[in-house]
Amino acid sequence: MYKFTFFSLTFFTLISCSEKRETISPENTGIVEAVYASAVLEPYDYYNVNASASGILEERLVNEGDTVDKGELLFHLTDITSRLNEESARLSLALAKANYEGDGNLLAEVNAEIQTAKLKLLNDSLNFFRQKELFERNVGSKAEYDARELAYNVSKEQYGVLQKRKKRTEKELKTQMKQAQNAVESSNVRSGDYTLSSRMNGLVYAVFKEPGEYVTMQETIAIVGSADEFLVDLSVDEVDIGRIRKDQKVIVKLEAFPNQVFEARVSKIFPKMEDRTQTFRVQAVFDTIPENFYMGLTGEANIVIAEKEKTLVIPRDYLVDGKHVETTEGRKEVKTGLVSMSHVEIISGLSAGDKLFKPE
Repeated sequence: MYKFTFFSLTFFTLISCSEKRETISPENTGIVEAVYASAVLEPYDYYNVNASASGILEERLVNEGDTVDKGELLFHLTDITSRLNEESARLSLALAKANYEGDGNLLAEVNAEIQTAKLKLLNDSLNFFRQKELFERNVGSKAEYDARELAYNVSKEQYGVLQKRKKRTEKELKTQMKQAQNAVESSNVRSGDYTLSSRMNGLVYAVFKEPGEYVTMQETIAIVGSADEFLVDLSVDEVDIGRIRKDQKVIVKLEAFPNQVFEARVSKIFPKMEDRTQTFRVQAVFDTIPENFYMGLTGEANIVIAEKEKTLVIPRDYLVDGKHVETTEGRKEVKTGLVSMSHVEIISGLSAGDKLFKPE
């Protein structure tokens, strides 16, 4: 009798606990499967303004928020080293011109030596041929004849050497003058690098340097970009990137607009993982661009992978080990389909009238 009473009490308790558990039924409704991504707003087109040479920021012609036209001057930089190089190039050119075509040019010196050598050659030539004529008539000694011949040959050789030296010197002076001209032109081109102009019609989003500050080639002076066209820059986890395709719909929520939802489309998928964040970069363009957008606004986005307007779904937390549910008739195995943040599609194994327990 005691044992029977205990069994009856236990059975009653189990029935009572089961009756207290809440049940739900699957719903026929829509479901959207999406990939989560963090979002940052950027101008559709923008670039960092960098100097092509280091220098001191002499003049700042724009401020944050200014609209600029393509070719409009933004900044002017100066560099003492560049100025000294330019002056040195001009001095080198002046010296090269003087050496080539000035009053005391090197060619004049060579020409004077050639003239002297020519006169000496003429004199030695006369002496030699006169001595030769006498020697042929047995007048004079052989030693005197040999001396005249040697002097003539030496003068002739020296004259030829000076002629070659003149040609070589003229060529060298011309080359030096051309190199000096090139150096001046190059310094003029480099000096133009210190005037920075806008590459596009747009808006100045940021300026990072003030007049008087030193700027290197690696430093960004400002950011210029599209004034009214924006895109959203998305960071997608590596486990999800394989599911992203161009033209997929993107639902965007921004911190600055808590009560608004914006729609965009995937426009570009960057194939390399970002080393710093270990995520993949994806860009999306807005279907309609709202007003009052600003560069750098942050938020979150859902990239729609698939969606159905009407299908059988249950809450995700009612699913056990990914393929079972607990019903009033016992545990059942189900086949699932799309999965959203909160619900999962049931393809088979349940009907709309089934009652489900939430797993304990």
